[in-house]
Amino acid sequence: MGRIISQAAAKHLTPLTLELGGKSPVFVDPEHPDLDIVARRIMFGKCCTAGQLCVSPDYVLFPSNDKEKKEALLNAFKKACSAFFPKEEGEEALKSKSLSKMINLNHFKRVTAMISATKGTVITGGKWDEKTLRIEPTIVLFDKEGWEDDALMLGENFGPVLPIVVDDFGGQGLKGATKSVRARWVSSSYSF
Repeated sequence: MGRIISQAAAKHLTPLTLELGGKSPVFVDPEHPDLDIVARRIMFGKCCTAGQLCVSPDYVLFPSNDKEKKEALLNAFKKACSAFFPKEEGEEALKSKSLSKMINLNHFKRVTAMISATKGTVITGGKWDEKTLRIEPTIVLFDKEGWEDDALMLGENFGPVLPIVVDDFGGQGLKGATKSVRARWVSSSYSF
């Protein structure tokens, strides 16, 4: 796609900058006093244009094994999804006028194939409509192992899918989470 855009711009001598992407992790401190605000801000970034922004949050690292904190985080994300796409009169998020569609059928199929192939647990969302090219905002939970080689983690998901990794990272917390990211192709990162 970058070559096509560059060639078109060159014909008109139009300067341009291409952002080549990468993974954009979000670090969430388990001691953050307001996980509802954190979830709303992350989901806003993820839901803009159905996650099809190069600097869209790609996955969340939550360095904790505390079950209560994990449940609080997951509930905050569920609330954020419900607030952005309320089920007005029983309608699904897929029918919301606010839900963006995927750019084309190939991209739609790539993202839905990743959702189908994930070994994580879908917490909310996970539905799609090929006719309209829409995918519900989807939260996928990874408890500890298996997330690094999952279909959702092998490249940019570039869609409305947000993996959440809950792990104490070998007892190292945020420091361990940071180490796990260093080996990946990072476009941008966010911290809360």
